[in-house]
Amino acid sequence: MNPVVGRWLLQDAGHEVGPPQKQHTLQLDWMLRQLVPQKSDLVSQRHDAGADAQMTRLIYVALLRRVGRLRPTELGDRHPDADAEKAQENKSV
Repeated sequence: MNPVVGRWLLQDAGHEVGPPQKQHTLQLDWMLRQLVPQKSDLVSQRHDAGADAQMTRLIYVALLRRVGRLRPTELGDRHPDADAEKAQENKSV
């Protein structure tokens, strides 16, 4: 992952990060456990393309929420089209 983001996350968690030129490239599983601990069971499936993609998306959403660019109700764990599909189903009933 991006070393600038890694440094920021470590600082935010209260870790010593050292001089500015020190790189902090964090592993996907570490970032998932820190940002989305309720989904840490996905770590056991890492290196599977689907699980890695899901972990990356969850981390991305968690980072957006952390910097205030996303409300807690936006981009939840469901696919973005799930609400539209549900609304369409309700119309047809």
